Amino acid sequence: MTVTTVQLTAGVRDKLASMRLHPRESYNDVMLRILEDLADLDDRTLKEIQRARVDIRAGRGIPHAEVARRLGV
Repeated sequence: MTVTTVQLTAGVRDKLASMRLHPRESYNDVMLRILEDLADLDDRTLKEIQRARVDIRAGRGIPHAEVARRLGV
């Protein structure tokens, strides 16, 4: 395993520390968890966008004007 040093501002370090699941969790583990969550989110989001496009093409959408009317905007 190769280990490297990364410089972080105090604010970033504090934010990472606040994201720990337990006090002894390493910053490496926190960052891995964040990267995995982002990858999952991206895949899920892309699938939802694809599904929405299919729905819109099939006429299963609500026009903007109708949404505004329903929300009273």
